Formats: sequence, structure tokens, C-alpha cells
Amino acid sequence: MRRRDAMERRVTFARSELGSRTSRALFIFVVFVFIPLGRTFYLSFFNTRSTGVISTFNGIDHYIDLVTSATFRSSLLATGTLCALHRALGIALGLVLAVLLNQRLRGISVFRTMMASTIAISARSARSSGCSSSIRASAC
Repeated sequence: MRRRDAMERRVTFARSELGSRTSRALFIFVVFVFIPLGRTFYLSFFNTRSTGVISTFNGIDHYIDLVTSATFRSSLLATGTLCALHRALGIALGLVLAVLLNQRLRGISVFRTMMASTIAISARSARSSGCSSSIRASAC
């Protein structure tokens, strides 16, 4: 019975610690991401001086100018093309590396070690970043 109570206390402590970390991270995320994002969206409806002082209300005219701009459309097309090529090349490179890892070649163990070391290093970094032993590293 004592063992079960001790185990329940550890689980409760781990959950409260995880909740505490999550709430702190959420607070920081809101303060440094959502509030500036909302302020930027609000300020986009105004004309400002070079000092940053709001001068006049402009409404959605800035967005209309943006959508009708040929420069914006061409940069949007270039960004989409770059993203599609990046995704396709990443998948192709991953497939080639996966096939190479399954081959019986001379020195393949060194290659496998180099590929697996990135996973081991990132797992070790997560473990040494302050995660307690009662919580899995994936939860930190």
C-alpha cells in the first residue's frame, strides 16, 4: 500500500511540474508573440510618421494595395515555388539516405553512426536541459 501511495505522489508531482512548466511557457509565448502580433495588426490600419507616431486612420487600403500589387504576387509565387522545391528535395534526399543506410557497403557502420549521432546528441541535450528524472524527456 505504501508503495502505491508513493507512486501516486510521484505521478501527481510530475503532472503538477509539467503543468507549471506549460503555464510558464504559455505565458511567455503570449507576451512575446501574441501581444506584438495583435499590436502589429492594429497598427496596420493606420498611417504612421517616420518616428512611429500614428497620424491617420487608413482602414484596409494598405491590404488592398498589397493584394493588387504585382510585386507581391510575384514574390508569393517565388515563395511557393521555393517551398515546393525544398519539400521535394528534402523527401528525395531522405529517401536516398534511407536506401544507403540499408545497403551492405564498406564503411556503412561509420555512416550509420554519423546519422544516428544527431538523434543521440539531441536526446542528450534535452536530458541535460533540466528535465527531472520523473518526467520523460519528450515532455520537457
